[in-house]
Amino acid sequence: MSPYGDKGWKIMKRGGVRVTKVFKTKKEALEYSKTLCKNQEAVIFIQRKDGSFQDVKNYRDE
Repeated sequence: MSPYGDKGWKIMKRGGVRVTKVFKTKKEALEYSKTLCKNQEAVIFIQRKDGSFQDVKNYRDE
């Protein structure tokens, strides 16, 4: 999950080249990411607007 210029926040698979989905707010992107990752036992890497990493959420063991 990372900033997407003026468009908002984007969701992408790690190592992917295509954007999965774009959201206007970071909150909306995080909600969607949580649902997606819980279904796939994945990890969310959350970036700040400056590109640095804010947090990592692990849903592999849940």
